Amino acid sequence: MCSNGENAAGYNAAGYNAKTGTAWKTQQNQNGVKTTHGSKGGEAKTKNGMGVAQGPNGKTCVKGKNNADCN
Repeated sequence: MCSNGENAAGYNAAGYNAKTGTAWKTQQNQNGVKTTHGSKGGEAKTKNGMGVAQGPNGKTCVKGKNNADCN
């Protein structure tokens, strides 16, 4: 997953990964759910270390408390 969901409500961040050439932006809503968008088309929604990510190729990954899986 892309992030861990540990910050307070109202969290906003952006960055750039020079190794991959990918920019990203994360916003957190009032329920504590973070949504991260990557410049290459990926998106992740996370809260408390759990979440769902979808890559630009359509691959979906899910991370729960005790497991993780992609398809």
